[in-house]
Amino acid sequence: MRLGLLLLLTTGVASVNGQMNTVREYHEMKKILEQGRNDPDYAKVKSILDMYIKGVGDGLVWANAELLGGHRQQLYCSPKDLGLNADNYHQLLESFLPTLTQMVHWPYGTLKWKSVEDMPVGAVLLTALIHTFPCPQEKEAPK
Repeated sequence: MRLGLLLLLTTGVASVNGQMNTVREYHEMKKILEQGRNDPDYAKVKSILDMYIKGVGDGLVWANAELLGGHRQQLYCSPKDLGLNADNYHQLLESFLPTLTQMVHWPYGTLKWKSVEDMPVGAVLLTALIHTFPCPQEKEAPK
């Protein structure tokens, strides 16, 4: 089971370029994890999924920091005392999927995916962060 779990992880779930891109692939990875909870390699496999989601989330944090440093509007405004981690990102992603599925209009242009499951994890996580931690509207200067 150990080798099978790792092989599924590295070849059966990841797309051709070796990256987990879609929500579907993310869910397949989580399903493999649940099935292999008693496997000796469970912790290693879970750490791979955690590193992936944390990497996506941390990339968005860096993008936000760059915008802030350039005095531009941030993508989202999480509380300053909240340190986002892999568990937060997993929870945000999963809890936002039903909302995203119900959205009539994709907020950033034409939805090019057939379903939410086909969307890149990064796009869903970004949208979840934007909706969970909206930035205050900038007030216009009085005329």
